[in-house]
Amino acid sequence: MQEKLVAFTGRQVPVLVDADVVVVGGGFSGVCAAVGAARAGATAIIIERDGMLGGQSAEVYTFGLDAVIHYASGRQVIRGLPWEIIRRTAAEGQSHPLWDRIDFERTAREGLEPALGELGLKPGGIEDAYLDPAAFRYVLQTVADEAGVTTLLECPLVGTLCEGDRVTGVVVQGAYGPQAVTGKVVVDTTPHAGVAALAGKPFPHPEVYTGTHPRVANVDIHRLIAYLRANPDEWQDPLALAPDADGLAALVERGMSLRLTGFRAARQRAIAADPAYALTGRVGEEPRPLLFFYDRDGCGTYWIARAEGRDTRLDDPLHLSQTLADLRRRQWLTHKLFREYVPGFERAHLVDMHPHIARALKIQKQSAGFTEYDMTWDEVVTGGSPHADAVARLLGHPGYGQAADGWQLPYRALIPKGLDGLLVIGKPAFRFIHYQGTVAAVGHAAGVAAAVAAQTGGPLRQVVVGIIQDELRRQGAAF
Repeated sequence: MQEKLVAFTGRQVPVLVDADVVVVGGGFSGVCAAVGAARAGATAIIIERDGMLGGQSAEVYTFGLDAVIHYASGRQVIRGLPWEIIRRTAAEGQSHPLWDRIDFERTAREGLEPALGELGLKPGGIEDAYLDPAAFRYVLQTVADEAGVTTLLECPLVGTLCEGDRVTGVVVQGAYGPQAVTGKVVVDTTPHAGVAALAGKPFPHPEVYTGTHPRVANVDIHRLIAYLRANPDEWQDPLALAPDADGLAALVERGMSLRLTGFRAARQRAIAADPAYALTGRVGEEPRPLLFFYDRDGCGTYWIARAEGRDTRLDDPLHLSQTLADLRRRQWLTHKLFREYVPGFERAHLVDMHPHIARALKIQKQSAGFTEYDMTWDEVVTGGSPHADAVARLLGHPGYGQAADGWQLPYRALIPKGLDGLLVIGKPAFRFIHYQGTVAAVGHAAGVAAAVAAQTGGPLRQVVVGIIQDELRRQGAAF
């Protein structure tokens, strides 16, 4: 059989795979897109730059129950495939016990305060209901395999194939050269709409903030709590109902996580011995606090935000590289500071540095003008009017205020202006989309929409949205 070739930048590139739906990006949203498409009857492939699925969702500490439950009302908003993957991950063990201990029907009736209060937490405790990243990556790959999705790993995106304004596939960089993956519809789950950018339609707002959450093991939590008991002015836990050392010990006994902020005196001692430690701490006025999340079994996470308060831009690789290098330095210095100056960390080890520093497009209330429908801030706050072409119901950042039942995202918001054959998700679809559950719900919707479009043919703008909605309901989604 003769090898199929396509033209790309003046050369002929071999076609590795041809599928109905091509999903670029193997994070939570990408897997939801590909599996949703496969369950809708399409052939699907996931393309991922790293050697494993998971993406930023497995690298950042933003999986709390507020990814699926409205912060104020206690109502569950995110359902369907994203919720299935979350539940399967929690069932693997080593994740936060709240995933199993919360009665969601009760929180919908009574709000979060009664249910979390019984566990010694304020309602904000839902923010820290982490999922074990290794279990999450395992479940993502398992769900993809079960659905018959082809997985293409260690193949970064290097180009977009187009016929006029219609996207027909992508080009990836293999170990021995570029190869093409073609399809009827491409779903771009990269955070910045990288496929669209390589098609000549870049997302016009490349500003990002960065952060890293390296995991640490072998923390002696009892020794740490003894230090905190002896130094009550050195720390606080804003989510504990009883914010004292005895309250912390009780939370640990129940398997709950801790959010510990402060350690200013320890940081000042470290800086006095070595000025390099001045790079550590959360951004703000001196003395800066340090932030540590204790999970369970001697493991936890340092929270290291953007380097020296500097945001950066995806279209400025030099500045982005400097920012990432600064964060890598701060990773090690933060760990070294805890190990040498905070009791309980003497034998601690960094165990998961993650291959990439997390970055996110900045949350904005202004519309981007990038897709066929611009969500408005009023729709987020009030819930807006129902959309006849709604394909997802979402949650935004809990600190900004939003409707009790979330807000609807219409199918039109997934279609970038000036292109066909391509759907986008995340902040390119609406600049306020936030948290992993919400992004995954949009990925699920885009994957199902892509499958329907591939099966019915014709331009994306002419797809009968009712067919998409029926399939999403069949797969358990709520919108």
